Amino acid sequence: MNISKELGTIDDMQFLIAELHSRNISLLLDLPLYPTYTKLDPSTMENLTRNANDKAVGEEYLRIERSLIDNNGITNVMRFWLSHGIDGFYLKGLENFADDQYLMENIREWKYVLGKDRIMIVNESLIERIDDELAKEILQNIDLVDVFVDITNGTQSIEHQVMRVLKGK
Repeated sequence: MNISKELGTIDDMQFLIAELHSRNISLLLDLPLYPTYTKLDPSTMENLTRNANDKAVGEEYLRIERSLIDNNGITNVMRFWLSHGIDGFYLKGLENFADDQYLMENIREWKYVLGKDRIMIVNESLIERIDDELAKEILQNIDLVDVFVDITNGTQSIEHQVMRVLKGK
């Protein structure tokens, strides 16, 4: 993976990550999905789970095996940065894929790759663009929702907005 020279080198990034972690600070990256991608790839996770003996195969084995056969470009970018110590991602532009047939399976796959200790963020406009059932499922698989809070209408308006997002609409 190439990094623009204006931004520094991978060694510079690893130094930054190490310094932040030494101060107990996490580093999240914006992952600009749209317009870089115009459609989501199918997940490879389904095939592996179907082929694995549930009791005999541990989660770590599945992670390793999946990394060998994964053709999902976004997942591969995540794996690259995770291998360098990144603590999570803000999936910028994911709301543009609200109607994509692979949206939910990709969100599941990305959260699986991140693990429970790393953060995945989406914008509230994704939640607003999908049906209630899918919104609830997505909210179970992400860690944070970026919500624009309009403070001009007071605290009751803020409470209403937060409750709307938490309920999936």
